[in-house]
Amino acid sequence: MSFLDLAKKRCSTRAYQPVPVSQEHIDAIVEAARVAPTAANRQPVRILQVTSEEGLASLAKAANVFDAPLAFVVCADGEKAWKRPLDGMSTVHVDASILTDHMMLAATDLGLGSVWICRFDPTVIREEFGLPETLVPVNILAVGHPAGELKSPDRHATERIPTSELVIHAQRSAFRRAQAFCSTDFTSHPKGCHCRANPFVQTPSAQIQNRPTARPPAGREARAGRCGRRSCRSPSWRSA
Repeated sequence: MSFLDLAKKRCSTRAYQPVPVSQEHIDAIVEAARVAPTAANRQPVRILQVTSEEGLASLAKAANVFDAPLAFVVCADGEKAWKRPLDGMSTVHVDASILTDHMMLAATDLGLGSVWICRFDPTVIREEFGLPETLVPVNILAVGHPAGELKSPDRHATERIPTSELVIHAQRSAFRRAQAFCSTDFTSHPKGCHCRANPFVQTPSAQIQNRPTARPPAGREARAGRCGRRSCRSPSWRSA
């Protein structure tokens, strides 16, 4: 089975047979999580594995796990997770979700059903299982043998948006940036302007051909673009 076939086969399962998942299958799912990547390889994720009746009853106080015989509470340590220097964004949720996705696809590959659960009370989970304060419950993955018929892998043709809507091409993004930062009227945008926001920038050969040999102006004039906007980085002498 190709990866795309596996991805299409996966579906959310909300009804399970009262049959336990074998330890062999559990080990394979956990191994898929172990090899998953995390930001800067910090590996802040910890997985709470719940299989006992008592544990599942405790988890049911915080979330609906649809009577699955196996559940994983995917947590991440906020102190260990990588943070983006520019704005301090933590990858707690990103790292935990990457591991959850690996586990979900591994379960599908083993012929098991699963459902990704985000609607739960993290406070209850902390209290019931005694999680440390630094460990943040991010996702729950319920796993088991499906009861009933699974969804068709061909459903994505109608249940998902088309790729033409999903993918935003770079040229269109550049057009929008130019609209926002340089000029709202492209009919008046100077042809020779090399503003970085301008999607209609000349090719390098055209720039060389049109560039005069005169020395560039100094001071404020050199810093101003031909379009007269501060966002334009092209000195007027280049496109004269």
